Amino acid sequence: MDAKQSNYIKSKKDILANTIENSPFGMAVYSLNGLLEYANIKYLLENKIFEIDKSLYFNDMTKCILNFEEIALRLKTQNAFIIESKMDDNWFKSHFYFIENKTLIVHICLEITEEKNQLIMAQREAVFFSTTNEGLAIIDEEGIIQSINEAFSKISGYTTSEAIHKPIKILNSGLHTKDFYTHLWDMLKFQGKWQGEIWNRRKNGEVYPEWLSINASIDPITLKKHYLALFTDISSLKDADKKIKFYANHDALTGLLNKIQFENMLNHTIESSIRNNKKFALFFVDVDRFKDINDTFGHSVGDLLLKHISNLFKKVLRKEDIISRIGGDEFNLIVENFKDDNDVLLVARNLNEAIREPIIIDGHSCEVSFSIGIAIYPIHGTDKTTLTKNSDSAMYEVKKNGRDGALLYTKNMSQELARRVSLQTDLRNAIVNNEIEAYFQPVVDAKTNKITGCEVLSRWTHPTKGWISPDEFIAIAEHNGTIGILDESIMKKIFFLVSDIISASGNSDFVVAVNVSSKEFFSDHYVPKICALVNHFKINPNNIELEITETYAMKNHQVAIEKMKELKKFGFRLAIDDFGTGYSSLNYLKLFPIDKLKIDKSFVLSLNQDYKDEAIVKSIINLSKFFNLEVQAEGVENIEIVDLLTYLDCDFFQGYHYSKPLPYKEFLEFIEKFNEK
Repeated sequence: MDAKQSNYIKSKKDILANTIENSPFGMAVYSLNGLLEYANIKYLLENKIFEIDKSLYFNDMTKCILNFEEIALRLKTQNAFIIESKMDDNWFKSHFYFIENKTLIVHICLEITEEKNQLIMAQREAVFFSTTNEGLAIIDEEGIIQSINEAFSKISGYTTSEAIHKPIKILNSGLHTKDFYTHLWDMLKFQGKWQGEIWNRRKNGEVYPEWLSINASIDPITLKKHYLALFTDISSLKDADKKIKFYANHDALTGLLNKIQFENMLNHTIESSIRNNKKFALFFVDVDRFKDINDTFGHSVGDLLLKHISNLFKKVLRKEDIISRIGGDEFNLIVENFKDDNDVLLVARNLNEAIREPIIIDGHSCEVSFSIGIAIYPIHGTDKTTLTKNSDSAMYEVKKNGRDGALLYTKNMSQELARRVSLQTDLRNAIVNNEIEAYFQPVVDAKTNKITGCEVLSRWTHPTKGWISPDEFIAIAEHNGTIGILDESIMKKIFFLVSDIISASGNSDFVVAVNVSSKEFFSDHYVPKICALVNHFKINPNNIELEITETYAMKNHQVAIEKMKELKKFGFRLAIDDFGTGYSSLNYLKLFPIDKLKIDKSFVLSLNQDYKDEAIVKSIINLSKFFNLEVQAEGVENIEIVDLLTYLDCDFFQGYHYSKPLPYKEFLEFIEKFNEK
């Protein structure tokens, strides 16, 4: 070999050595037992070796996922192999192969952290692309679909094979103009993005709304522009938006207009009536005895009853009439295009006739009626507030006169409404200030002519309005929700005095009768409350007679029987008050655990003048004897009635012939004098 060849070979070796030594990837050579024979600078630095040691072994230096024995074993079956491993937060790709007739093993190590992270990110993006709930599609510049995800198929109905290489316009709904799509593509070409609400069509032909976002992108390999379309089916949001708008203007239970929207409609009707010089009627409808249904059968039945009533309105009224539930069991109606007042009253009568038909809800018979007040524009008012107030006044007048009817507004009703509103406030103050007094009317035994009991009556003398009828202020208390407080206040006054009354009468069996509010009686808290009061004042419940009105007892007989049994078990005496004025059922009367029937004074007052009243009273007395009940007559005004009742075998008398209701002290004095006779 001449000098020239020798220099050439040396030059080649130097170049090779320099290339390996300064390579951007690590390279090392190991003997078959794993001893390091050679390593370039990159390899040493990656393994944090700064000084060559002749005893460096592969397993001590590297963090490869395989030990050297496994590497050598694998190379016996394959000349070379590649494996990836992670050291700290970096990824490396290792190449292993034999040299020098399989006496040495080469390890080339290349860091691939960036490539690995990009791959992981691409995999994550692929998973997102595949599994996201939003529809995704990649579209080329010509609008041809190149790729879609599963959500695209679910939303559009097109499978992958049906969508790929098809124009995106297969989704067009036909609802948008050509200009709409021209603008969309212009935005993509010049600004690279577009987003907004669009209507598309599914494969089955159904049109649906979606929120679409499109962004342009350049393929790094082909350098061609493509578009990524991301869309969401917003049909459910649209439906929810419709529901929100609907319930903003309608009652959630019945679907009728709510109070706010009805007031808007009322204002609109007033404006229209002014322009066209027309009149209309505003109805204020209250459902009679609705609270009894709720208390007896529960709110679920009450809700179903309200739905039934709303359907009844739609059935009876015309399509152009406006119907609203303004709250609870109260409704407003607007009726236009009528000739005279009789036409308006006929509408009201038709409503009450319709509601009289039997209503069966969940197996329960619900008996209700309407109290309807009517104000006519412009006669009874020219603005929303006045018309509403006057129709309410007329409705209240119907309530006061027995319910189940309709009245047109008259001027004196406003005065009555003003009085009622004033009394509501005054009554609250009267209860707080303990101004409601207890008066006592004696009950006389027909056989002994002795006072053996009394009925307690509430009395209120207003500081400026004078004496207020119990019928009036108790009705107000039941209406505004203060009846519970009033009832408890009166009960405490009575029970505080019972022991002294019994002592003054000299009769341990003396009976103090107390009227029971129907609304309180059917409430859940009434029985435990009155039992607790009796225990608190250490009273024998046998000395207390609870008077329950016949009408309410019969209409809610199932609940009434259960509550009566509880009270009777505790020891109270029970009486049916105003007997004969309501709907009496002998079938339920025999089930009531009562002690007494009280004949309503309407039959007693003219007992000696009207043979019909005499026949009714006689029948009630005979009925009481048949059921082994005591019987007591109210409204006993003169001796002639006393004699006739005695002849008919009535047990007890109560009325002005003996005494009017008296304050406590006067009553005690009256007992003492009367029983001395």
